[in-house]
Parts: sequence; structure tokens; C-alpha cells
Amino acid sequence: MFKTTGNLTLLYQVLFILVNLIFFSSCSLVRVESAQTPLSVSDLNTRLLTQQYAKDAIAEIEKTADTIIATNPSLDVQKKMLEWKIYSAQRFKSFAFQTSPKLA
Repeated sequence: MFKTTGNLTLLYQVLFILVNLIFFSSCSLVRVESAQTPLSVSDLNTRLLTQQYAKDAIAEIEKTADTIIATNPSLDVQKKMLEWKIYSAQRFKSFAFQTSPKLA
């Protein structure tokens, strides 16, 4: 008639997960703590502005490189523009997403 063993197995797995989630969420011994202190409003604003600047700069570099690639048929120039896009995006991201917003 009906194949219920697969449905029962799935039901048991879901119940097992739910019971474990309830158990571990109510346990006071399980805590997630961070050694970092929360950022001040000034540092948070600095981080957001720096990340937005990096995002805008990457977009402008990509647009400029794409324009140069479109207007220059030389494969060497196109290769250099692609390398410039990749390298600059990597560098901006590594600087903009540092732990300390003041270092960025």
C-alpha cells in the first residue's frame, strides 16, 4: 500500500534534531563568547565608510578597465587590465575588511 518507512525515518531525524536544539539551547553550559569588544559608534561608522569606499573604488576600476579592454584590441593590454582588476579588488578588500577599522 503506502511506503511509510522512509517517512518515519525522516520524521525521527527531524524530531531528533528538534530535541537536541531544545536541549542545547536551554543548557547554560553552552555559550558562544567572543574575545572582541563591540565597536563604538565612531569605529562602526569608520568601518562602514571604508567598506563603501572600497566597494565604490572597485566598481570604478572595473568600469575603467572594461572601457580600456573594449577600446583596445591588444591582447597584452587586455591581459594587463584583467590583472589590474583582480589585483586591485583583492587589495581593496584586504584593506577594507581588517579587524580594526582605524587600520583600514
